[in-house]
Amino acid sequence: MSASESSIPVFTLGRSPHIGKTLQDKILPEFDLVHFSTSPESAKEELNRLLSGEHVVLASGIGSNKDRPPNEQRLPWLLAIGTAFSQEEYDDMKNSIDLTGGGNLSGDQIPVWVNRYPEDSTPKGSDGQALTPFLPDGQFNPELVKAVVHTAKTRYTETAKTHGLM
Repeated sequence: MSASESSIPVFTLGRSPHIGKTLQDKILPEFDLVHFSTSPESAKEELNRLLSGEHVVLASGIGSNKDRPPNEQRLPWLLAIGTAFSQEEYDDMKNSIDLTGGGNLSGDQIPVWVNRYPEDSTPKGSDGQALTPFLPDGQFNPELVKAVVHTAKTRYTETAKTHGLM
């Protein structure tokens, strides 16, 4: 399934490219992961440029904007930061991003931050134990990926509804 113009465009900062790619595929058709960053530094630089109207090549290679020509890149309506990042990193991101794109955006064009995941929201398995990123064989834990995608989609939906985007 591919993103449509009716999908809500989302920017997400997360540590794992594997989860980012899975997230991109699993949140459609409601949401379009237009841009995924894996470090706060690249996220701040790329997001500020994207919001100011510049063409941005995705350092992570994940996001539907990578397949769009420069004049068709979508601006995110929602901005999300995963729980792999500390509250300090989250606060720094919020304080470092010019949501108006240098004055190019106003009103309902300005993206909104997705409600912060609680710090203690480590996904848990059916046994109540915290899920680890990797299985003993070194493969990514599919149960963890499923839990992260579910939580992200829930938070995107809550925030979109709160701001009248859905």
